[in-house]
Amino acid sequence: MARTHWQEGAKRLEKCWYEPITDPKMAELAFRYTLSLPHVAAAIPPGDENLFRMALPFAERFRKITAREQRLLQAEAEKLAPIFSRAA
Repeated sequence: MARTHWQEGAKRLEKCWYEPITDPKMAELAFRYTLSLPHVAAAIPPGDENLFRMALPFAERFRKITAREQRLLQAEAEKLAPIFSRAA
């Protein structure tokens, strides 16, 4: 449910060091994407209480992400700066 770095001057959530995904539909897609990856057995939502509570039902209705949904997430991710980058 991580979105990107916090923008300078943005109102931050106290327990989130990165800007989280706050849109419930996109957050659930991101959560499902993570849990659909090979060798991933768990995902922990952001520390903010409201985001944590939002994520709890995602596990109850989990199903693997579809190729179409993955393309939608990829298109959204391409608009953002990554939180981590690889050294060249």
